[in-house]
Amino acid sequence: MKQLLFLLFCLNIFPLKAQNPENELTKNTLFKLPLLSALNMDYPSVDLAVEFQKFRWLNYQFRAGILLPIVENKNYIGAKGYIVRADYRLYSNWKGLYNYGFYVAPELFYRNAFFKEQFQVWELNPNPENNIIKDRWISIHRQAITATLKIGYQTSHKRIIVDLYLGGGIQWNYSKFVNNTTDFFSTTEGLILADRNFTEPNYARLVLKTGISIGLRHSKL
Repeated sequence: MKQLLFLLFCLNIFPLKAQNPENELTKNTLFKLPLLSALNMDYPSVDLAVEFQKFRWLNYQFRAGILLPIVENKNYIGAKGYIVRADYRLYSNWKGLYNYGFYVAPELFYRNAFFKEQFQVWELNPNPENNIIKDRWISIHRQAITATLKIGYQTSHKRIIVDLYLGGGIQWNYSKFVNNTTDFFSTTEGLILADRNFTEPNYARLVLKTGISIGLRHSKL
């Protein structure tokens, strides 16, 4: 009997990890696969990525992945690249084994993309009378940094997570043209060699972002 009382006393003073909900709350992690996001970027695409999220006191999320084009069109073909994203979430409900409900999240999003775009250029010849306009595919390297504020809703069924969000913000675009030919042609920036890198004017714009993700919650006890 004394041994049993001593054991109960120890369990009361030093509870097991699995019986401590506070410990479980702070160690929940989430791995998600975004299905669709950033619909109005420079070209339609899906970013296939892995997402990591830490719950409770540090509601942060980090994501990295690759870009896959939704459609092949005459303006943007062969789209590829990668994305890195991070946000900090403030949930309306953090009680329970994981965060859920509505949330507000400031987000930073970096996108590095490569694709081809069609230009009409003057092909210059030794005899000016033979100059002609030609359609030319130019390889483009485009980078963008976006700062947005998102409003979303996250719910789950057992360990399956569903995350929907909508947001807006400012995007800063800066690009570099890269081409493999050696023809001279004329652009708005003047006469250049086609195989020489040059940068188009940088610009900022307002963007609207929406997306859906599903994932699996994993608790480390």
